[in-house]
Amino acid sequence: MVEKILLTLSNHFRKSPYFKSTQRYGASAFSIYNHMLMPVAYEDPVTDC
Repeated sequence: MVEKILLTLSNHFRKSPYFKSTQRYGASAFSIYNHMLMPVAYEDPVTDC
């Protein structure tokens, strides 16, 4: 099942230098680290482990 990800970015957060690549390779969840969006999952938590 493929789901669309809706991201609402504000001036408080920035995209990592690899943001486009992480989206291309299917990142499904992001976390905020040092005011930057970083991928934390690509499929689902069970498959990623």
